[in-house]
Amino acid sequence: KSIAVTFDPLHNIEHNTEMFIVTEHRGAFAVDLIGQGKYSNTYYNQTENLEQEALKDKLTQIVSAGTADLGYNDARTEMYLELDNKKENGQGATTNTIEGVYTGTIRTGYQSRSELQDMGFNCEHTWPQSKGAGSSPMRSDIHHLFPTLGSANSTRGSDPFAVVANASWFEGGSKSNGNRFEPRDEQKGITARAMFYFATRYQNTSGIDWSWFDGQENILREWVSNFPPSDAEIVRNAGIYDLQNNRNPFVDYPQFMERISDFTNNASYTSEKLVLSQEWIDFGFVTDNEPVTYAYA
Repeated sequence: KSIAVTFDPLHNIEHNTEMFIVTEHRGAFAVDLIGQGKYSNTYYNQTENLEQEALKDKLTQIVSAGTADLGYNDARTEMYLELDNKKENGQGATTNTIEGVYTGTIRTGYQSRSELQDMGFNCEHTWPQSKGAGSSPMRSDIHHLFPTLGSANSTRGSDPFAVVANASWFEGGSKSNGNRFEPRDEQKGITARAMFYFATRYQNTSGIDWSWFDGQENILREWVSNFPPSDAEIVRNAGIYDLQNNRNPFVDYPQFMERISDFTNNASYTSEKLVLSQEWIDFGFVTDNEPVTYAYA
């Protein structure tokens, strides 16, 4: 009887565990299972087997290397006319079409950045300019910029993200109580991944208000987990890479977040390389000459 073990890891780390094969007449055999996880995107090759501060620092190095700063005007033009234009980004519109990320408001038929702005749209800085994103290259980094209805942008202001109860403002699924802002479900994961990107990309930049970010980290982690990247977000990440020459790691591999325990302060604990939900898995009996396939995910 032959047994084939396949390996499809979530993390690009070395996995080391054991499998015990118990036979009816010949006793038990232990098989040492060791495998190096690999990511298909070679952009992240240098992150193998890293975690905590080492991983955070390496990601900062990767996403900061050789980047291009388009400037604020060109960044917004690219965003409005290409990246988030449903006619150009593969979302099937027949005329220039854009959607406000917080309210779902649609504008169509615009031909320029200024024309869209005249229609009531502007640019949301997910990490607010007043909290450290007001100068270059942070101000024009498209990984945390999104088109939004101007009134929704003003309502959010520089408020931190949270789950909002007793909302005083509600539109399109987003909510505000005047001090906290909750994006609609369609934007929650996107917002959280943009925030973690900014915290990683600019962790060594002076003038960033880390105290403002600190209290949001737990809810942002939940949103990353509960709202995974959509096809549109993945396409957008690739489009920004073509323009800025860097990617958002948490769009490509959201699981990076699991290997960094703290984005605000020093991430220092040592995590287990592989954590299984149970120590033993009994797959039952295998009958001679009958092929059987088992999987553990």
